Amino acid sequence: MPLADRAQTFVRFGVPLEKARDLAGRIDQTMGEVILALYRSAVNVGVEWAPAVAQIKTPGLAVLSELDPFVKADRWEDSARRSGATIARLEGLGHWWPLQDAARTAKIWPFCVSGAGLGLQLYDKIHGKPYHVVYDDWVEFAKKHYIRLDRRGRLEAFAFYYDPIEDEVCTFPNELTAYAALAIVPYVGSVLGFLPMPYMALYAATKHAIEGYSESLDHELRTRGIRVSVIEPAYTKTQFDANVVEADSKLDEYRRVRGTLGKKMKDLLATADEPGVVAEVVLEAAGAARPKLRYTAGGVAKRLRVLRRFAPARLVDAGIRRDLQLD
Repeated sequence: MPLADRAQTFVRFGVPLEKARDLAGRIDQTMGEVILALYRSAVNVGVEWAPAVAQIKTPGLAVLSELDPFVKADRWEDSARRSGATIARLEGLGHWWPLQDAARTAKIWPFCVSGAGLGLQLYDKIHGKPYHVVYDDWVEFAKKHYIRLDRRGRLEAFAFYYDPIEDEVCTFPNELTAYAALAIVPYVGSVLGFLPMPYMALYAATKHAIEGYSESLDHELRTRGIRVSVIEPAYTKTQFDANVVEADSKLDEYRRVRGTLGKKMKDLLATADEPGVVAEVVLEAAGAARPKLRYTAGGVAKRLRVLRRFAPARLVDAGIRRDLQLD
């Protein structure tokens, strides 16, 4: 099939013409054979996957585009409900919704857009590509959703991020915090920036590094009106344990303690603070007239900071070993 005909196939399904030509130019015989083999093998997907859907515990988001010809809305909604996922409906968009309206369907962080846009424009200048057009759309989108001005044209509020799929805006609540957000750099560290973590030495080392890096950077930038703060949470209820990359080669001498520590970590994360606790402290730092270098997040983190500062080292060491069941 000629390139132009392949491109028109994508156009019929809602892909913009320029992007359709790009997609069509990347399809070859090998890709076609692989895709067909995959689809032809998927004859019992519903039967094979259905039992596992109801066992999904991780919060999810099911994106349902209104004009998608390949998805039956009732089945999609049923699967989303069974897995506990939130359903986000995209009106007027089809199967290729990220290409149809990139600005509306992307979660945009204002602190990242500028760098991304410059990178895209540089790439396009070198290679003669049009990808920076997406960034231009984002700029207009950001003006509409991120910034609120008063009647005199002064900055009234500034969005931390805007999520168009869930139609959620997280803003700094007033003029003071809106301006402060542009002058404060918050790094999320951990209590492991001032405490040891046996058998997770590399991870603890990265958090210690954030402490030193942030304090040094704070001295460099404060003469320019910019402050740097470190947010120090303790255990936070996330998928941390599931996302840890294990070593390729494990020593048998550590087998028992690995099992004990893994179980203890799951128990701690199950009763840990919600991520919102950390987010609130980030906003506190951003809105502070005189931001502190370090902010603990949550009751456990506050107690650990006090213990580290005032308790004898021997007492702290004994508490760590007892808490992690190392002895």
